[in-house]
Amino acid sequence: MPKPEGLNAPASEIAAVAELGEEAQGILRPDVNSASFVKDLAKAGLFPDALKMLAHALGGRKCIAWSMACLKDLKTSTPKQEVAIAAAQKWLAEPNDANRRAAHDAAEEAKIATPAGCIAKAVFFVEGSIAPKGASEVPPPAYIAEKIAAGGVQMAIVLEPREAAERYQRCLEIGLRPA
Repeated sequence: MPKPEGLNAPASEIAAVAELGEEAQGILRPDVNSASFVKDLAKAGLFPDALKMLAHALGGRKCIAWSMACLKDLKTSTPKQEVAIAAAQKWLAEPNDANRRAAHDAAEEAKIATPAGCIAKAVFFVEGSIAPKGASEVPPPAYIAEKIAAGGVQMAIVLEPREAAERYQRCLEIGLRPA
């Protein structure tokens, strides 16, 4: 069964996999699309849930591109993290297995406890096998790339706690812009 994706996808389908909190689930209406639900969550001040919902609605490469745009906007990286960002950007430009694995290596160097490390790690889980090169293929767990990318964006947002609400809004706006 294909993964539900897209800002126009029914919000109920995306919310079912985005692991939203009870309050967020309580305001979900059956007739709303994902983009509208993200806006509803933000309006209710449920920013972490809005972020998770958006990441899952965008899915795969679009989620990575969005998370990279957020990091650029939030300006939170260090030199080690810049290497991870560059590796993720290279994969976005040329989505092949060598670049995907290079993003994984850069994520290991930057550390998963950093926004850029998370997002470079998410690249590794978007597609392909997560097994070592040459071993039998092992697909990544469903939705793990979106979960990790959302975590990286959230980490970048809360680096400035006093500005968190405004930073959440900016990242949500970036993801909701028409392509």
